[in-house]
Amino acid sequence: MDATPTATPSPLPALEQEFDRLARLFAEYERLVDAGTGPTDLGARLGRIGGRVRAIVGFEQDEVLPRLPAPALRGETESQLADLLARVERLASRVSDLAHTEREARALAQALHTHAAWQRHHVWPRLAGDQRSFLETELAERRAAWLQDEAPD
Repeated sequence: MDATPTATPSPLPALEQEFDRLARLFAEYERLVDAGTGPTDLGARLGRIGGRVRAIVGFEQDEVLPRLPAPALRGETESQLADLLARVERLASRVSDLAHTEREARALAQALHTHAAWQRHHVWPRLAGDQRSFLETELAERRAAWLQDEAPD
């Protein structure tokens, strides 16, 4: 891998939209925390965030990882995806401790931000054009199913 990564615009605008949507959901969660919202509503927001992170990770595990050409690139991406899932699980298991939950939510948001940057700098530049087209189509189909399965924001 290059020592100096260069960002490539996402060939998967739908995935960029998902990363952006999650950033907005995290910002909304922070606003709700600051407003003194109760734990039930905060837990519901975190459940929605966790569900979407799991969906994105599942897409990447199923469709992106097998297409990555270099073992080191696959290994790092796989490690990041496992970390994201572990953070979601930790967050789900500690909802009763509000201070801990807030820290875990911030850590998950940062890990997701770091992962999105990794995708832009290291993954997208190494995917062939035909793979990008396939991934965009597959992601569009999955997004349609995700949107059907969740309540509106």
